[in-house]
Amino acid sequence: MRLTKSMLLVFCFIACIAHPAAAQNNTPWQDLGLYGGQMKTIAIDPAVTSTLYTGSWNGDGFFKSTDSGETWLISSEEDWWFRNLEVYDIAIDQNNPGTLWVANNHYVDVSYDYGKIWKTFFFADDEGRFCYTVRIDPHDESGSTVYVGTGGPDGSDELGVIFKTTDGGATWVKKEFTFSQDYQPFNIWDIDINPQHPGEIWATSRKSGISPEGRIFMTTDGGEQWWAWNAALWFDGAVYYFSFLDEILVHSQNPDLIFAADGYGVLRKQDGTNSTGWSWVTDRGGSRALCLPQSNADIVYAGLDDVVAKSTDRGD
Repeated sequence: MRLTKSMLLVFCFIACIAHPAAAQNNTPWQDLGLYGGQMKTIAIDPAVTSTLYTGSWNGDGFFKSTDSGETWLISSEEDWWFRNLEVYDIAIDQNNPGTLWVANNHYVDVSYDYGKIWKTFFFADDEGRFCYTVRIDPHDESGSTVYVGTGGPDGSDELGVIFKTTDGGATWVKKEFTFSQDYQPFNIWDIDINPQHPGEIWATSRKSGISPEGRIFMTTDGGEQWWAWNAALWFDGAVYYFSFLDEILVHSQNPDLIFAADGYGVLRKQDGTNSTGWSWVTDRGGSRALCLPQSNADIVYAGLDDVVAKSTDRGD
């Protein structure tokens, strides 16, 4: 389970605001009482699961709880550090949970002391790109290899790229996509790295807002060569284009099983290669969030339009 961006908790928090009557009847869920901008992402410390981090769109930007969400504090020693910025993604180093990476606005920040003191990297700001997602390579135990997905230059929705560092941020390399001009990515919205196959990276790409267009990209060599998909099979066998792509997850126990959240529902790919395509496995509105528990290889959670859904057979 990639806890750094599961967002199911955030999804349900938003759903409770939109549907207060339903929230009152849904007794298993509790409002954690954190306000101050839309909550875009949540991360759970893998070593101390009562420690949570969340990022907001504007507001104070970045929050921390050490009591499972009962109380929240602005994490940084400088309260203004993330204020009025869009914190899009948080990544925790699985080998050193004190190291946090945050993608926000045109920047990426890192903290080595659980969020007290931060350092900012400006590599994307040089071209006016927004930083939407950050992922630490699980195959580098030092935590020095990090990938960042960005939007297009000058804030545009076209020609998003992935930046990579292998020295903890001292230098960054732009991994541009090897496609013709008419099949380049939009904003790189989410990244996941196959935990069992080094160099295999999956990414979702879409325009800002409720976009009718989306693309999924995959590389097996760390970003030198890419494959892409822009459509999937519906239940009746018809082929439909992707729409509002969001999160993508590679299963930690089955490296050939990949799920993605789309404006039409949950997408699944079961061979992990570039030889076959995707299919939808839900038909109840769009999906914005996914979670794959490590403890059970058959369970999938999905945040859909008005429900949280659970599958116990890998999405069948």
